Amino acid sequence: AVLAHDVRLHTGTITNLGLGKKELKGRTGEIVVHDAHVKVDGCGGQVAVRFFATATIDTDKSDDSVNTYGDILTI
Repeated sequence: AVLAHDVRLHTGTITNLGLGKKELKGRTGEIVVHDAHVKVDGCGGQVAVRFFATATIDTDKSDDSVNTYGDILTI
């Protein structure tokens, strides 16, 4: 599947762009993204990109989520 998104970034905003979502059928799973590109036009300052993943667990007794973050990349 090809993921194509047109995201309009504005000064001082944070935009989350989903690159995949997977429901686990067992204890492990993975999403692999190759050749993701970020293009920024008309920016007069620094742009930062940070990859993150969120795991959400829903059971009959509780709902929980956890995030993990990569390094901040400046472009």
